[in-house]
Amino acid sequence: MKQILILLTMLAVLFSTVVNGQNNEGKADDEARIAVTPVVKNSELPAHAKKMLKHKMTQLLSLNNMAGGDEASFFTIEGDATVLTQETTPTAPPMVSLQLSVSFKITDKQSGKVFSEVSTDVKGVGTNETKAYMTALRYVNIRSAQFRAFVDKGKERILQYYNSNCDFFLSRAEALKEQGNNAEAIKVLKAVPQVSKECYDKAMKLLGTIDMPEPQQTQSGGGDVAQSSGGGSPASSSGSEVEIDDDIYLVYNNMKTFGDKITMYFQLENRGGKDYELKDYNRDIRILAEGGIEKSVNKVEVAGKSGANTRATLMPGVPVKMECHFDKVDKVMMFEFPFNDSDFRIKDFGQASSSADSRPSGDSESGSGGSVAGAIDYANLGSYESAKMVFNKVTKWGKFKLPIDQFGNFSFDSPKEVQGKVTRFHYTSPSENNPEYLKMKSKPNFKNKGFTLIVERDNDNLSSYSFKNGYMRKLDNQRFGKKHSIHYDRNNAYMLFKGNNGGKTIYISVYFMADNEYTLIVQDVVEVQ
Repeated sequence: MKQILILLTMLAVLFSTVVNGQNNEGKADDEARIAVTPVVKNSELPAHAKKMLKHKMTQLLSLNNMAGGDEASFFTIEGDATVLTQETTPTAPPMVSLQLSVSFKITDKQSGKVFSEVSTDVKGVGTNETKAYMTALRYVNIRSAQFRAFVDKGKERILQYYNSNCDFFLSRAEALKEQGNNAEAIKVLKAVPQVSKECYDKAMKLLGTIDMPEPQQTQSGGGDVAQSSGGGSPASSSGSEVEIDDDIYLVYNNMKTFGDKITMYFQLENRGGKDYELKDYNRDIRILAEGGIEKSVNKVEVAGKSGANTRATLMPGVPVKMECHFDKVDKVMMFEFPFNDSDFRIKDFGQASSSADSRPSGDSESGSGGSVAGAIDYANLGSYESAKMVFNKVTKWGKFKLPIDQFGNFSFDSPKEVQGKVTRFHYTSPSENNPEYLKMKSKPNFKNKGFTLIVERDNDNLSSYSFKNGYMRKLDNQRFGKKHSIHYDRNNAYMLFKGNNGGKTIYISVYFMADNEYTLIVQDVVEVQ
């Protein structure tokens, strides 16, 4: 009898292993390819609240191995925030108190069918309605079990949808191919996850019959190229970009000089699913040059038209050219585009920073947002998410303690000490860009620059005073300077990278911390000597 029980147990374990192996085969990679587009349709939400809600959905997808899709995606995750109660507190100064019902749902974009939905109630208080919204949305815990279950159910239903509607996706790709739109056809076919094996095999077979589109070549006119883009992004052929409204992007291409004038070339991209009317865009555009010199735009052309009252229709997938003409400056440090009561800035124009430090003193410091000689922002943290550099100091040689032990584990008690040149940057980003979101967005940028992630920590793994008491005081890293302090770093995140530049070992230590008015980024670059 005992032998029979043992045999039955072994068979049960074997069967479970086979079934799970079949169900989970390639799971991490396959599910990461399920493209779901975050959207916020509630037009009554404040602009910053809409952006933060969209960021929450993007982060939720990333945490659960799903990808944020574009206009070619067949599925959406829709977010909304409904006011349950609102009151003004009898305090001095008066505060706005909100209770919100925040809901997400994963849907089929074509039919509107809901695959999965979840909601939670949160409260927030602020000096105005927008800040009350922002405070409340910070308390949406996308790491909770209910949100994981919500995404898991959505994944399961999407996979079922692929299995049941494979012919629809193949027909869609065939139609795009016949229209000569090979790029979109390829997107449709590559979105089919491998776990839907039969449909995936058919999609890959059809994909083999489609020619890859030729990369677009940048057209160059007269004049010398003053600066050209260096970074690039998956959504554009070259240059930096910023999202100026939901799914509407301003993308920098290049810059040219014509005598005593310069022209900056951009394109406006609609990555949503509906036409977008661009209005009131020709006002207060400016550039900032070396030495703090400001130049206002002389002329703006969008879609070949110029004038103060012009408008442009942005259709999905059809980029529209924009040109901005300025008086010539030696070096452009920042481009600012005011739109919808917000200022959007681009700072990455592909310019190489100098590594030479011409100052005779041991330390070089700037506390007004300028970059001092010898300061290299390797991953261009200051070039995205409306970040603003507010402090920069170069220490030519010093002993710096990294919060890792000899085994590579995060630790304030047994830190690793390195010696060399230390450069500290302070950036502030709008408060809706929470620390974990900024960490998620910046991590690929470091890796693309050749740096290896050694250790990272999210808010769940850091104490409330970890930066102030641990990183700054216990490790004695406060001596490398500061401009901003977070009195109660209640929401923070951390990353440590290692790389090599010119034969030198480089460590980059980055702390992200939330405050009521902004999110602070402290980046320490240590060039080991």
